[in-house]
Amino acid sequence: MVEKKKLTVGNIIYLLSAAVIVIMLVNPTAKSLLIRGLIGIGFFKPEIPIQVSKKALADPFNIAFRDSSGRTLNTDDLRGKVIFVNFWAT
Repeated sequence: MVEKKKLTVGNIIYLLSAAVIVIMLVNPTAKSLLIRGLIGIGFFKPEIPIQVSKKALADPFNIAFRDSSGRTLNTDDLRGKVIFVNFWAT
């Protein structure tokens, strides 16, 4: 007669870890949630070196544009404002 194997704690842990690995391989959302959780608890903390740029910044360009009504618009007048430039179909 063949004896049945008992379900031990080691077997349960093995089955659960195998199920998690299979789910992560099949479902990318589950993988991203796991990685995001590991990053959140501090498991992945890459060292990022602080880089100091020694290059001098160039002076901003002062360019004048003409709009459709003929008014002239300088880029100096737009300092500190959000600008959306659309060059599509021009």
